Amino acid sequence: MTDVDGVLASGRLPIVAAVRMHAVALWRWVTRQPATPDDVTSLSHTSDTRQLLTVLASVEIVMAPVVDLIFPKGLRIPHLVLETILAAVAFSFVATWSRHPHLIHGNLLRLRTGAFGELTLAVRQIETIRKHERKVKGFGLRAVPDEATALACTVGAKVNLLIEFADPLSVDINGDNRTVTRVYTAVDEPSAAIRAVKLAMPKRQ
Repeated sequence: MTDVDGVLASGRLPIVAAVRMHAVALWRWVTRQPATPDDVTSLSHTSDTRQLLTVLASVEIVMAPVVDLIFPKGLRIPHLVLETILAAVAFSFVATWSRHPHLIHGNLLRLRTGAFGELTLAVRQIETIRKHERKVKGFGLRAVPDEATALACTVGAKVNLLIEFADPLSVDINGDNRTVTRVYTAVDEPSAAIRAVKLAMPKRQ
């Protein structure tokens, strides 16, 4: 798919689908499989969060055998199993966000947050894209509390990009239909993302 007439949106995945996404992403991340095709431009996000989770999970793995010595023998194996599960969950989030960057593919811009939802639109629908730092309560694809016609599509509360549409668009998020004129999102390198999106936008007459 390289084009859409309107906007395609999906909210948070059900728990089973989310677990499946994380498990597949973790496996492909560990085995170093390519995340995106060569003809797709990826815009990474959540690098700070991914680095923090990686450090915490790594410390957990190193310290688990030491802490395990505190427990009675009968509890040591269950404790190590629990620590392994916690580390795997942390690394699954790192893998999922790493393997689900925002994408520019043909005429499409896909804003992705892993299992928290995504938004796909045609770049020709974009009027402007610029840096804009603020916080929007919540995570994933969601409404902006203080703006009736705005959405946010980020893993966390921080945003640093504002995309404004040439015309209002109708967006259906799991049955909740909204008229949208702007979207807030976040990327690791805002300037590079703006250049990439503008390069994909059709020339204005």
